[in-house]
Amino acid sequence: MAKSPEEKHAFYVKGQIKLAQDNTDCSQQPDSPLQVRAYNAANRFIGCGDVNEKGQFSFSLELEEVEAVHLSIAPIVEKGDEGRVPPFSKHYQIKDWQYTEAGNVLQVEETILSNVWRLWWPRYICIGGKIRKKIKEDGITKYCPVPYVKVEIFDVDREFCLWPWLKARLDVVKKLPVIQTPVLVKKPIPIPDPGPLAEAAAALQPLNTQTVSARITEQQQPELLDQLRDLTISSKIAPWVFWPRCFYSKRLICSTTTDCNGNYRCCFKWWPIHFRNGHFRFDSLPDIIIKVTQVIDGVEQVIYLDPYTSVRWNSTSGTINLTLDNEEIICGSGCDGTDVRGTSTFFTRIGNDEVYHIDQTKGTYEEGAWSNVAYGGNLNVHAVFGDTLSSGVSKRYYRLSIRKGMGSFTPINVPLSDTRVNKNTLLSTSYALGPFNINGTPNLYEVRDTNHFYWYNIQRIGQWRTLSPNSYPLLQVADEGKYTLRLEVFDENGNKMDSSQVDYRDGTAGPGITLPPMADRCDLIMQLDNKAPELDIQVPAATGACGVVKHANVPFDIHTTVNQENGRLYYWRLYYYKGLSGGGGNLASAASYTGLSTPAQSTISSSPMTNGLTSTCAFSLRLNAWPLIRNGYGLIHHRQINRAVAVEKCNC
Repeated sequence: MAKSPEEKHAFYVKGQIKLAQDNTDCSQQPDSPLQVRAYNAANRFIGCGDVNEKGQFSFSLELEEVEAVHLSIAPIVEKGDEGRVPPFSKHYQIKDWQYTEAGNVLQVEETILSNVWRLWWPRYICIGGKIRKKIKEDGITKYCPVPYVKVEIFDVDREFCLWPWLKARLDVVKKLPVIQTPVLVKKPIPIPDPGPLAEAAAALQPLNTQTVSARITEQQQPELLDQLRDLTISSKIAPWVFWPRCFYSKRLICSTTTDCNGNYRCCFKWWPIHFRNGHFRFDSLPDIIIKVTQVIDGVEQVIYLDPYTSVRWNSTSGTINLTLDNEEIICGSGCDGTDVRGTSTFFTRIGNDEVYHIDQTKGTYEEGAWSNVAYGGNLNVHAVFGDTLSSGVSKRYYRLSIRKGMGSFTPINVPLSDTRVNKNTLLSTSYALGPFNINGTPNLYEVRDTNHFYWYNIQRIGQWRTLSPNSYPLLQVADEGKYTLRLEVFDENGNKMDSSQVDYRDGTAGPGITLPPMADRCDLIMQLDNKAPELDIQVPAATGACGVVKHANVPFDIHTTVNQENGRLYYWRLYYYKGLSGGGGNLASAASYTGLSTPAQSTISSSPMTNGLTSTCAFSLRLNAWPLIRNGYGLIHHRQINRAVAVEKCNC
């Protein structure tokens, strides 16, 4: 059949593409299909076509007449990744065209060498880890997970601008889990955060990276990396705002959200070739900066984290655990891992202490070698409610109350709130849980709706403030005593629900044991004690208010007394410092997991600190002690006293 004039003058390109193999691994192929793109002599796009599984392709060209054509062959990639894939390119002259009955055809048969097409084969990289916050309460440092926050991973292609500061302060930073950028460089950083592509960068004064003269050689970098393995450098503002010459590119390559335990995982394809500053640049692995954004009630808290020792790795995955020190970031208590069905209700923890470690005869914490450990301070109470009670279909409430011995019960009325996260939108809001007055029943807290929301602290049901005489005088425990902590459930109208409606259980049964039922309530027996140790240091040889000891009386005796009124003394130590030298050492100490005999009175020789003394010298004596009292996270009510003595030698 004769072709029309239009068809006879059609322009096509077709052919076969082969990928040459080498001796490394013949099974490796680009995991994205190839595409051929055509351009005319003026670099105008004139057509494209995909390469099939057999390496064949065919497509028409938008040409008016035969002319020179440039073909570009590369994998099909996501938008934004085009500049990371160096194409195979070749020019074809007018003489390469063939005229056929079908029209003008450019026949292409190309074999692409492996050193070209292997650059089309991206690495599949997964980055995971845990984000937690460092907090300090009651003298105890603890870490809590940061759930349901947005995590963005940037490839920054940075220079090592912070190495001089890290090296200069190595003795300090290598002992820290996290350090803020302003603290590291000792220069204030303005807020609020201008964002990763901030145009405000030009208006802000960049930090002078030339003020520290320390130089880091390539040989020193691995040594420093090993010493800074656990360090996270944090900043509320993107680091490239302050070091624009150090971070010469930044690109968002992945984003995800942490789970209830603060864990995150984000996977992406990494192309080893980058098009930058007019030329291709090889970069086999990414340099990572992580941005964490927490939005609660529409208020954004942003922090950038530089996981310094994990920015490169030699495999296709990386684990980057990060520590936050931003006080404004809100953390949770984790997933808790208790999935309870029906109407079952029971206590689970006091702080982080499982309630099955609390002896229900004595009310003390008994775990391993620890015994006779009482509770005190602010106590976070945790419990679970079955999914029938927490479905959100009908509101349910609960009441916490305490009593000493066989006295009457006093309700806990400390305000309680939590952060909840909509399961559909992942939007976070603050939510007040009580106490409420429901139809004349006071001091009730709302059972969390776990069907529609995630919660930061899903098991935390209240706080017993045992040391707030002004705010909560009825909850105060000034001395010691055995208390009952009671949990009761109420319906939407404020009516008490008994055992026929709620499956009350005793959570103090050990793991693997069926929890015994309890009648119409959950009770937990606890021994409370808020008596701190009492300490005293006496030096009989010292005279006057200044505590001067004649050199002739060296060595001399030091008398110490440590007492805990209720016989719960865990540890004491007497330590000394010598003059301004900073030297010192231990003079005496004692510890017992079940409690030392009290009062602990000792007579200690000064010999370890005065041996070899030939001139006048001043000393500081420090006596400290810990009682067997916990708040659910660690020991509390630590006490310490300091005394000064001077040994005087007259060279008259």
